[in-house]
Amino acid sequence: MKGKIFAFSFILILIIGFFTVFPDLSETRNYEENERTAVFEGVVYCLAEDGESYYVKDFFATDELAETATKIVMVSEIEGKPVKGIDVDYLFNESYPYVDIVTVPEGIVYIGEKAFSALDGVKKIKLPETVTEIGKGAFSNMDSLTEVTLSSAITRIPEELFLSSSRLVSVKVGGEITEIGAYAFAGCRRLPSFEIPESVTFIGEAAFRSTGLTEVFIPSRVSFADESEGYSCFKDCSALKRVEFGKRKEDKFVLDEYFFSGCSSLEEVILPDTEEIIIYEGAFENCTNLKRIENAENISILGSRAFYNCGLETFSLPSDTEYKNPDSGEAAVSVFEKSEKLKRVVFEGETESFVLPEKMFKDCTSLSRVMLPLTEKGITVSEKAFYGCRSLLGVYNTATVCSVGKEAFSGCESLEKFVLPERVTVLPEKIFYGCRRLRRVYLHKSIEKIEGGAFGKCEKLIAVHYEGTADSYGDLRGSGGDSVKSKLLAESENYPLLSNVRTEITPESAKLTWDRDERAKGYRVYRIDGLTLKKVADIKETEYVFENLVPGQDYMFSVCAFYREDGEKQLSPQKEIVAVTAEGRR
Repeated sequence: MKGKIFAFSFILILIIGFFTVFPDLSETRNYEENERTAVFEGVVYCLAEDGESYYVKDFFATDELAETATKIVMVSEIEGKPVKGIDVDYLFNESYPYVDIVTVPEGIVYIGEKAFSALDGVKKIKLPETVTEIGKGAFSNMDSLTEVTLSSAITRIPEELFLSSSRLVSVKVGGEITEIGAYAFAGCRRLPSFEIPESVTFIGEAAFRSTGLTEVFIPSRVSFADESEGYSCFKDCSALKRVEFGKRKEDKFVLDEYFFSGCSSLEEVILPDTEEIIIYEGAFENCTNLKRIENAENISILGSRAFYNCGLETFSLPSDTEYKNPDSGEAAVSVFEKSEKLKRVVFEGETESFVLPEKMFKDCTSLSRVMLPLTEKGITVSEKAFYGCRSLLGVYNTATVCSVGKEAFSGCESLEKFVLPERVTVLPEKIFYGCRRLRRVYLHKSIEKIEGGAFGKCEKLIAVHYEGTADSYGDLRGSGGDSVKSKLLAESENYPLLSNVRTEITPESAKLTWDRDERAKGYRVYRIDGLTLKKVADIKETEYVFENLVPGQDYMFSVCAFYREDGEKQLSPQKEIVAVTAEGRR
């Protein structure tokens, strides 16, 4: 019994001690008026350090009033001295559910950091023309705020000004705003529009992230990318449909990391018409409805996952675009991965050498055709570049491909035949794994090795045709494992080859000639529009003239031999593609 009494007494002493050291928190908002503090209608004012003016320190003198007040009314002067600022102690600025009106009087010059933050019931705020400065987060987390009018004297929208004010629908700007700070409008999910003034020169990190904007025009003077300040500027703006960048004087434009990431309704982006456009990692990631990007021909650098899970259906890129992450310099990966609507891609023009990045088109399930660029030194196709492209029918302009990575075409279920480029000497591991419709593969005589699993789960594979000698054929069978031994056929006379294709160009015509192969019964010529091969003619001659060309315009043509097998016309798997302009060879 004594033990219980002792324990109870000890607890009671602790409780009494706690409230002695830590008084009732409800009393912490009781202010005493003195020569430096004044209280009017629940608003607390403090004399500034210069002694010439007052500023608002707290909205309510007591916690009881904070729970019942419906409006905040501030006076403009006290004892002849002006009230110039609102600089509240936001530690006390908790949610006041019944306050829906705030009157900011003339004479207020500055509004401090988080001054009105968390005033849940306030719907509208209009600032007097005397306000020239607003602090960080002044109107943040105001759940009922719908409309704000900024004075014409405001030149800068500070960081987090409207952060998470989720019902904001209108912000009116009277003056020449030059800067919009980081996260200024982030989380304003119901804000349907905001016209960025022409005077704006800088927009900070995530300034419009997760807003309700539907269309944006970004003036020509705006800068984003200094020290990655443009990071995720419009990220997760799920209602945004169209963005246009104004003309710029600079030669270089940077679209920073995750700039439009998650903009699932975005359909059209007009990039500035500058000489160099750099697109960082994830800039268009998860833009699942993106249909058009204007001025993409000026893209000079693309980072990892730049168009990951993107809605583009066709896309053209300059052949000299670099695929790297600009900050680290590391090679970019997965640039178009999981872009399931992508059907055709063209790499335009010539370049000295070209590397198709790792996982470039991985799981682009609708991709059917890709046109590689013209090169002198060669093309490298990296690991898993076309992995999972189950609609892929062909990759064109492969004559200068010199290296192919592991699993490059794994899971390309629509591929029916493949001609190994003559510079490739190793058929890498699992290159065609899971190509269920692949029927024939044609290997040149310089092939040195077939790595394990190259033809795994190629259920319809009939033959791997090889043009080498009998001795090298035996070595090749041994390198490929059991899956290759039963399929590999030494058939150097199986199909005719095109060789030594030449062009003669005039301003209005292109004459193609090539060497005759006695095995060929004729030749089929095509004209290529985009990635569509349009048959022009079947001929027996070894030349063809394309006429009525437009001077200066680019053209692409293809030539293919055909032969007879079992009485039926068969097209040779080898095609030669030629790109020309009407003024000369490209």
